[in-house]
Amino acid sequence: MKNKRIGIHLSTSGGVFKAAERAHEIGANTFQIFSGSPRMWKAAKLDPAHCEQMRILRKQHDCSPLVIHVSYLVNLCSQSFEVREKSIGAFRGEVERALALGAEYLVLHPGSWRDLREKKD
Repeated sequence: MKNKRIGIHLSTSGGVFKAAERAHEIGANTFQIFSGSPRMWKAAKLDPAHCEQMRILRKQHDCSPLVIHVSYLVNLCSQSFEVREKSIGAFRGEVERALALGAEYLVLHPGSWRDLREKKD
């Protein structure tokens, strides 16, 4: 039987790799992070050295899978062209950061139409 995975959402304050350190310190063997600020459209670039350190620590501590939660602002279902365009760009950035970090999963809430309804014939 495979080992059970237990983890929580952790801060990346001080560098994204710090989340892996925090997971190990509390006895978690998996964790979730935001790859950037969940409340800003443009995320800061990840330091490649921090990404490598994240991979090293996760392997060293058998901490997997890494889950990234997509920013709360992303709304791929928005009826607003501006919001949808920003959402597509932000989601692309999330995918790129997930690949750089070696994340196994991305959590995405695709959004809403707000008060719009599907047309019925």
